[in-house]
Amino acid sequence: MRDVFAVAIATTDELDTLLGKSTYWKMMRICAWIMRFIHNIRSRKIGRLKGPLTTEETDKVRLFWVKRVQTRAAADKHY
Repeated sequence: MRDVFAVAIATTDELDTLLGKSTYWKMMRICAWIMRFIHNIRSRKIGRLKGPLTTEETDKVRLFWVKRVQTRAAADKHY
């Protein structure tokens, strides 16, 4: 019985919280900066990204969110 109710509860994570507290574009820029930070940590000094965010970086974030929403929607049995 407890397992049935656990499935019915919607789960949220930090990214959902971020989306709820910020505007769409601000959230996109925050996520792009986070992804750049992760990229720069994993890269050597020569391959690090600098300067303002690029269109490609924001497009990657948008694609990330689209895939995330599609995956969550596909997991929903009412989809």
